[in-house]
Amino acid sequence: MKGILLTKEDIKFPTIAFKGYKTNRVYLADEITNLNISILGDHNLIWIEENVKIQGKLNISIKGDHNTVIIKKETFIHRNLNLLILPGGLGTLANNCKIIVREKNFFNGDVQLFCGEENTSISINEECLFANNIKLITTDNHSIFDITTKQRINNAGNISIGKHCWICDDVTILNHSFIGNNCVVGTKSLVTSFAKSTPPPPKIAL
Repeated sequence: MKGILLTKEDIKFPTIAFKGYKTNRVYLADEITNLNISILGDHNLIWIEENVKIQGKLNISIKGDHNTVIIKKETFIHRNLNLLILPGGLGTLANNCKIIVREKNFFNGDVQLFCGEENTSISINEECLFANNIKLITTDNHSIFDITTKQRINNAGNISIGKHCWICDDVTILNHSFIGNNCVVGTKSLVTSFAKSTPPPPKIAL
């Protein structure tokens, strides 16, 4: 697959800012406009495949190490898509996070995908439609502790959306949420766990 692999030395793309070492990489399969990228950290990867259409704005901001953002081919961004990997609260880290948007997704309005604690991920499978004012958040942005055990009880968690889903206006999807294939999430919904389906069993590639 032909494309452009950018590193810190590439200054011909003024909307891409590297503030770490030379270990960050941005791969663009096509020349893309309306793209803003900011990276503060090391060993981060942003990978955008061919035929990603941006009519509005794509904003990617990373503050941490060993993070990955992947946008697969034929994704369409009509207004604003904000992909954020940033520390979500006091004392938290945003390392080893992943945001993966698979093929043929359509983002119609303002959508925010936010990984706010380390080792969390947001995965969106093929052919989903996102309306307006939608937030996916892997952290509560604060910690809550059991007064007896002193253990944290609101741990961060992953978010997964199956194939061919419709996420309507004003939806918030929180950590530890799984939405199965062919689901509609209605306007002003708050998703906090499983919807319609259960997670598929793990597959081992031999």
